[in-house]
Amino acid sequence: KYFVFSAAIGKGYLPLVVIGIINSLFGVYYYFKIIAAMLLKPSDETAVTPPLSYVIVIVLCTLIVVALGIVPDVILSLL
Repeated sequence: KYFVFSAAIGKGYLPLVVIGIINSLFGVYYYFKIIAAMLLKPSDETAVTPPLSYVIVIVLCTLIVVALGIVPDVILSLL
């Protein structure tokens, strides 16, 4: 956003930059409320342990996503 805002200021679009900064501040406030609600409020529920099959599927999917993010040529060469 910094580069977009600085380019817009360079082109003379200062009112749009001000609106963009205000909208960014609204976004920061909104996301901070979500993070604060997750971390600062005590939970009334106990943690549930997922079945082993769920854990295996989640770990495999995570590894596939990370591997394809590091080496995307594997899928792109098939297209």
